[in-house]
Amino acid sequence: MTRAYAEVIGDPIAQSKSPAIHNFWLGKLGID
Repeated sequence: MTRAYAEVIGDPIAQSKSPAIHNFWLGKLGID
């Protein structure tokens, strides 16, 4: 099985909350 991934596009992205939000919900749903 392949591992899914996502990317954040933009500049600057250091302040993006997207990775934290997605990791939270993926963890809650048991998706690795």
